Amino acid sequence: MVPAKEGVVKRASGSFLDFVPPGQRNVMLLDDNLLSFEDIEPLLDEMARRRYAVNFNQTLDITYLSERTFERLLKVDYRNARFTRKRIYFSCNHPAAFRQFVDRRQMLRGFGEPRWSPA
Repeated sequence: MVPAKEGVVKRASGSFLDFVPPGQRNVMLLDDNLLSFEDIEPLLDEMARRRYAVNFNQTLDITYLSERTFERLLKVDYRNARFTRKRIYFSCNHPAAFRQFVDRRQMLRGFGEPRWSPA
């Protein structure tokens, strides 16, 4: 359904300079599965280097959270939708992904006090 509505998934990316105006600090990203992008690490590095406050508006898929992406995400100034506080959101896109939250709970704690935690 999504490819028919939004088009084919693109595998290339540009720089944030291609769409973020000079001087703009707050960046809201509307991608629904940004961590699944095979070249995500350089993008996360660029977000941190440019000191953007970033809202991952449609959540990040927990199944793609690795040690490498975790270390990079910690360097990003991730924010809630109003850019008023640190907040990062991960999604559980299917029932089997629940196990990913349990397996990655130590990493998730690195982002601060969780709003949800397994028993």
